[in-house]
Amino acid sequence: MIFHSLPLVVAYPLLGVIGIGLIASGAVALWPEKKPKPGPVYKPDTPFGDAVAYASTGQWEKSFGDVWMEMGEAIPGAKSDDLHQLALNGEITVWGRNDAIYPLAVHPYEPISVEHWRTHHLDWLRLCRGDTATVAIVRDGSGPTYRDLMVSRSQVEASLAAPAHPRSSLQSQPA
Repeated sequence: MIFHSLPLVVAYPLLGVIGIGLIASGAVALWPEKKPKPGPVYKPDTPFGDAVAYASTGQWEKSFGDVWMEMGEAIPGAKSDDLHQLALNGEITVWGRNDAIYPLAVHPYEPISVEHWRTHHLDWLRLCRGDTATVAIVRDGSGPTYRDLMVSRSQVEASLAAPAHPRSSLQSQPA
């Protein structure tokens, strides 16, 4: 042993400090890390038009067509702008089928990036016909367009129930 030549007065405390250090480092390594709780996992389960109808009336039972016939264009139009702003802010996820690959009916839904909403908006005419798609705001070939837009019903409900904040412009809210 290394400590044969050391006096016992020095050896025992030194061994104690080494032992405590080993125990403490082992305890730290074995102590479970506190991980942040994952947020809810949202899935596309509701057509975007139904979400506009819900935002307009607070009811899921009515379709966009029903709401449009009852209220006219103004209220559903404003509510689709609100949903667009929520998507731009990253508060809701909108899924769609990439228009470039759309002829393949089996093409899966993919989440539409927040950046997409800076250069695209909802095609209002298609929404009035019962279809949903995005169209480019600028004509510079700024990425794909999407169709068959879907949202998560629970995410829309949670986002619309959150305290109101200005959503009048199509610019991201400052962080």
